Amino acid sequence: MDSEGFCGRKCWGCGRKGPEIKGLITAKILRLPSCGHRILPASLSASRIVISRDMEVTNECGTDMAPHACLMCKKNKRRCNKSLPRCSSCLKFVYPNTFSLKRDPNKLIFIARAGRICDYSDPSQLSHADEIRELRSRVQQLEARVLASSNPTLCGASSITGVSSAHPNTDPPHSSELSTQAYYLDSDLWSSFNSTTHGKDIPVPEDVSTALGTHADMDSAISHYFETVHVWMPIISKIRLERVIQQTQGAMKADVSLLLLCMKLVCGVTPQLYTAAKRFSRELEMGGLYTLRIVQAGVLLSVYEMGHAIFPAAFGTIGNCARQGVALGIHNKLASQLIGKPRGWVDWEERQRVWWMIVILDRYITVGSDYRPLCTDDPSKDTLLPADDSAWDSGEMMTPERVSLSSQSTNPVSPFARLAQASNLLGRVIRHCNDTTLELNYVLDDFEALCQTISSLLELLSADGFNGSMETSIVASICYSALFKLANHHSCDMFNEAGEYLELDAAPRVHECTRRSLQMTKDTCERVVSLIQDLSGRLTRTALESVSPLMLQCVYSCASNLAWMARETNDMQYTAGKHLCEDMLRAMSVRWRVAGVYLELLRFDDKMQEESH
Repeated sequence: MDSEGFCGRKCWGCGRKGPEIKGLITAKILRLPSCGHRILPASLSASRIVISRDMEVTNECGTDMAPHACLMCKKNKRRCNKSLPRCSSCLKFVYPNTFSLKRDPNKLIFIARAGRICDYSDPSQLSHADEIRELRSRVQQLEARVLASSNPTLCGASSITGVSSAHPNTDPPHSSELSTQAYYLDSDLWSSFNSTTHGKDIPVPEDVSTALGTHADMDSAISHYFETVHVWMPIISKIRLERVIQQTQGAMKADVSLLLLCMKLVCGVTPQLYTAAKRFSRELEMGGLYTLRIVQAGVLLSVYEMGHAIFPAAFGTIGNCARQGVALGIHNKLASQLIGKPRGWVDWEERQRVWWMIVILDRYITVGSDYRPLCTDDPSKDTLLPADDSAWDSGEMMTPERVSLSSQSTNPVSPFARLAQASNLLGRVIRHCNDTTLELNYVLDDFEALCQTISSLLELLSADGFNGSMETSIVASICYSALFKLANHHSCDMFNEAGEYLELDAAPRVHECTRRSLQMTKDTCERVVSLIQDLSGRLTRTALESVSPLMLQCVYSCASNLAWMARETNDMQYTAGKHLCEDMLRAMSVRWRVAGVYLELLRFDDKMQEESH
């Protein structure tokens, strides 16, 4: 054939001719010189052979063999004679004069259109750098797809060839999106945007719409919620919620749908609704939707999880609510408000009540554990307490009461304000028990101050005129839980952590603290038993729907302490008190499943004590 033919002296790579090309062919050597020429002698036709740059073989004379079997023989587990340019197995499937040339910068590949590939390349000789580049490229593609699925505006779209951009979109973001980003990155600059972050249009899933039902079903669920849960947890303005629903045209907004779903969820025991609400909540968070209704829905979710012993989800949900509240700015009226400034007293009061409920739940879920930090800071002394419940529910245009945590006023306040005060004291008790760095004298002083403050709050409850109400019982239960934790923490103060006696000069005061703790445990148990006896007569089936799970920790602590005192003294009075606590837990387990879990813990403790004796 001539120089323009397949076996000629023209380089297939660059089309050059010359003595260098001729010399390679004369020597019957197939190689890839540094110049990059691709040369194939005439005898190596109608087959496929892959030769890497660092591999050198002879032509068809058959005197030499490949250093290893071809890939097809390895794959099919066949014996390979390693002949060049093709082995005997691959030769059977090769048809002459039906080849096409595929050019590759690193390999010389001839493909038989009707035949089997004979590939002598060595995978182990691939460049390590090439492997890293290939792996990095695949990782970048996956990252780009994840970013595109979660937030398409942050990632470039995938190309037609399937190669995704690994870098964020450099186009300027929308003004509302830039405002949200500036809120977290530079709040001072954010104040210059003069724009309020509006909710994103996220579609409501079909299962959520089905669970909510018709407008009549939603109205029924709302009425049931405000007649039961709202009585002891007034954090949602009924007037504002009804106004939002009435103004809804067409599809309901996603955050409103989630709130209604959680309101329906917390009123009963419905695992299917919980799964839908949890999934929808995560979708809205991933979509970047942060509103007050989202936080309110999260609070209701955490109450449901705590009330039905769904752990550790409950612990994580309340922590997430705290972070969301801080993100919105409802934790401090001086902080930047992502959802805009409140339009009036009712609006700000609702934000304040939501944050107070987060603080309350954070302390309640932590009281049963030792040395577990809180997710929220203690409110400052100037923090305002929730205002009058009935006035806020009715939306009365009135001057809000300026009652703070440090106020010495003995004027009656709402039950929810008392619940905020009791939870604040519970938080102080938790921090007191967790702190191991304070000096002994300061610890004892703080112990006495906490005991006195909690006792004073219990006395104020009778002066508020809500004696015997379910709301007052919840406040008293929180106070009793604080006293139990404080007394249990100091009941063994005569010994330090190393098991050695304390110094003689501190022993008298520590002994008094221990004696007072033991007596406080007995007194608190008596008061809790009295509270249980009072509630038992009023705990009808209808009243159970309005009972709060915040009372259960107190009842369990009382039963546990009574069981301990009964074992130590063999006093049947303590045993009778424990049975009353168990009866209360058994009755409340119909409404909140965590009460049944507390019963199981008591049975397990009794069994362990019997086996130890």
